[in-house]
Amino acid sequence: MGSFGILSDRSILSFLVQLLVILGTTRIVGSFFKRVSGSRLPAEILVGIALGPTLLGRFWPAAFEALFPRDIERRLPLEITGWIGILLFLLTVGLEINALSAWRMRRQVARLSAVSLAIPLAGGAALALFIPPEAFGPAHDGVLTTMIAAGFLAVAAMPAAMRALSESGILASDLGAMTGTALSINELAGWVFFTTAISSVVRGRIDSILLAREAILVPTLIAAGMLLGRKGLRPLALRLRGGNDEETGAAVSIVVLTGILCGVLTTLIGVHAFFGFFLAGLVVDMSGTASASVRSTIGRTMDAVFVPVFFVTIGIKVDVFGSFDWRIVVLVTLVGPALRFLGAWIAAAVSGVPRSNRALFAACNTPSGELHVIIAAVACEAGALGEPFLAAVLVSVLVNTTILGPWVRFLLDRRGERSIIDLLPPIGTDAAVSASDRDDAIRELSDRAAALAGIDGGTIRAAVLEREASMGTAFGDRVAFPHARIPGLRKPVIVPGYSISGIRGWNSPDGRDVRLVFLILTPEDDQDLQLRILRGIAVPLHRPGAIPRLASARNEESFQLELRSLLGDQHLELKGRPADAHGNR
Repeated sequence: MGSFGILSDRSILSFLVQLLVILGTTRIVGSFFKRVSGSRLPAEILVGIALGPTLLGRFWPAAFEALFPRDIERRLPLEITGWIGILLFLLTVGLEINALSAWRMRRQVARLSAVSLAIPLAGGAALALFIPPEAFGPAHDGVLTTMIAAGFLAVAAMPAAMRALSESGILASDLGAMTGTALSINELAGWVFFTTAISSVVRGRIDSILLAREAILVPTLIAAGMLLGRKGLRPLALRLRGGNDEETGAAVSIVVLTGILCGVLTTLIGVHAFFGFFLAGLVVDMSGTASASVRSTIGRTMDAVFVPVFFVTIGIKVDVFGSFDWRIVVLVTLVGPALRFLGAWIAAAVSGVPRSNRALFAACNTPSGELHVIIAAVACEAGALGEPFLAAVLVSVLVNTTILGPWVRFLLDRRGERSIIDLLPPIGTDAAVSASDRDDAIRELSDRAAALAGIDGGTIRAAVLEREASMGTAFGDRVAFPHARIPGLRKPVIVPGYSISGIRGWNSPDGRDVRLVFLILTPEDDQDLQLRILRGIAVPLHRPGAIPRLASARNEESFQLELRSLLGDQHLELKGRPADAHGNR
């Protein structure tokens, strides 16, 4: 056989076999973990450990060498594919951080972020002094790499927490928006810290002049990117709107090119290209270039092909059994999450978060995740950290990410039982939505809610649209949960609706028009009730076939009967004391 460029046919064949094994195995194992924890990341790491020197290399070395040979020519394509995937992953993480929401909730979120970072960082810095020397690599210089290790104990993984909130049906709630925004700021701080520190390790020294330059250039680059993104990318994005595949492809190209450009710029100023792609996501989000369909296209391609390759290759490189140090594993897997939980709980307490929601907020601040694996792998290659620390991070991610979803569901379920069927309008009232865009649909439902609540429809509409501007309430799968807390409302109101033709403009995560809408209004002084109602409706909608049954209702009466059947005939878990006739609790 011949060759193509610098790669021989044998190398290409080896690469294709590697992809077949990795993607096929992670898809099978990932489907199980997706049901249990809401994330495929543990599956990807577990598959890497199984295919790497930890298991396959230990018990069947010949098969391991045949599948992942040592020569660079046959490993290079897999490495490049993984790195492309992780750069695109960081681009999508930046897209998830809603900078506008952070600004609107800046006071409470700033307090939450500052306290939830300061406490575990201080504790982590103290504990890092006792980390065994085996945890560090040959480039360990004392202060800088010790702070990198402390950072691992302080910063939570935002994507893992966001997935857990989404799977539990509360991402669109006020608590979900606040938690996601606070985690976004912490994630941003973590990437700035880690990438700057690792760049210094790569240079071989802590250069105060270079660090000072980066301290000036990085914020300047962020500010310039936000400004130029809105001024430059927004007009271009407006021309690309229209919905056909060609225009979506062009928008995806612009998003990816923005990531490459920002990666080049951050590398030139001495910060890792990782941060450049992360910054590009922020810039694109602010510009409005990435519509729901664009985000969905990038996200699905990344999740299906590129990202699994990266995380599997990390497991292929490290012998977890051979590098296992129980002291480091305990520190990263147990002590770090405990510090983050304590810091987040205190932050929630001093920020006025209701007592019933503090444990939930704190739990979302505990997981290790993609951030930790990426930084540990890069720090290990740079010589800042050793393989025992990377092995401990892999164990931590397996444990923390797997238990987070069930833990969040447990915290939500332990609140008691209460039915919400009696909050629905009587059977026979209007349920069809004739509007074809989001704002008109909200106006239509607000007018119906006004008749039920005895409150002006304009007041309701303004509150709901303000909430939508802060963070969209589209759930995906053609469902949206517009909601607001209304001054003067005496008891909660739920107004369900369905659209036959679909409602545009909701910017749903999967890019599809909304067919089912649940307008949820709660009293202003009850911050917890809204969360329970959202949870109570969203969880039954996750059942197989539930959404198609509701969306295919023949008329309003059949829709309402199907909804009541779905909500469990007064057996829905909602918790808390029921409101009396005056809305008191």
